Amino acid sequence: MGVSKSDCIENAFVLKIGDRYFCGFSKTGRAMTAWSLAGAKTYMPFQTVSNEWLHDDLAKLDAKKKKYVRKTISIT
Repeated sequence: MGVSKSDCIENAFVLKIGDRYFCGFSKTGRAMTAWSLAGAKTYMPFQTVSNEWLHDDLAKLDAKKKKYVRKTISIT
């Protein structure tokens, strides 16, 4: 599946846990969330295939049985 260059420049996605946005993990390994989209950790579409950070984050969230949703955002 190919992603066009314009899609990589204009779109990204974030992970949403409940009503808040995923922003990382604490020192103790708990999932931290931000109140607003500004504090969310963003992932670029072209990084989904070989992005180790994304795969590590998703594996940790799955291990902790967190329910998350991937939301696409537009960068302007």
